[in-house]
Amino acid sequence: MGVIEIGSVNKSFKVQSYRAGIGSRLFSFMRPKYNEVHVLSDINCEIHQGDILSLIGPNGAGKSTLLKILSRITAPTTGRAEITGKVASLLEV
Repeated sequence: MGVIEIGSVNKSFKVQSYRAGIGSRLFSFMRPKYNEVHVLSDINCEIHQGDILSLIGPNGAGKSTLLKILSRITAPTTGRAEITGKVASLLEV
């Protein structure tokens, strides 16, 4: 058993956008529309005591989202992320 275990973690967000619509009196208005954005898809990893892990990737790859899940700032949509011991996180945006 590892110190950090990530099993089938998925994370999605609902992002609000606006689209133009026509009202009953023929005037335009903005109607909210929600799109689901998949940020993490089926992440699996086991990290043992003494291991070193680096998360490298382009902007928008989900690195900060994975760290927020491990820090229990946000929950995964599906899957599990378990940490044995204490967690201290420092996330900079």
